[in-house]
Amino acid sequence: MEIVFNEEEGRYECQTDLALCYTVSGEGEDVPGAKALMEKLLPMLPELDKKSRNYAADELLETKNDVWLEEDEEPISKEDFVDTLILKKVEFNAEGVTFWYDDGDLFWGHYVTVDSSADGTPKYAQMMG
Repeated sequence: MEIVFNEEEGRYECQTDLALCYTVSGEGEDVPGAKALMEKLLPMLPELDKKSRNYAADELLETKNDVWLEEDEEPISKEDFVDTLILKKVEFNAEGVTFWYDDGDLFWGHYVTVDSSADGTPKYAQMMG
């Protein structure tokens, strides 16, 4: 996987089989530190994706089944929740990584994000947008 610098966006990027991966950009961000973390974690991306999906299910499944069901919709299993998430992008910064998932309409089109530490350990999941 080749990591390239996108001058227009001011960030490093890499397209993997799973998703677009990129470093954060903008004033005050440690882009080189983010690139180093990207280089370190990219080989582990499939494993980290799996961990993140399971973490999201552990954190958000109860909310889905208690609050976000359609009128005649049955509660879903953890396995179905995990399988429904579609990884869209992975954002690296100097301190960690954020996985962005299409929710497959679990939460009516909101993104599901999972923030992880620099070693890839998930620490926070939420719905966005």
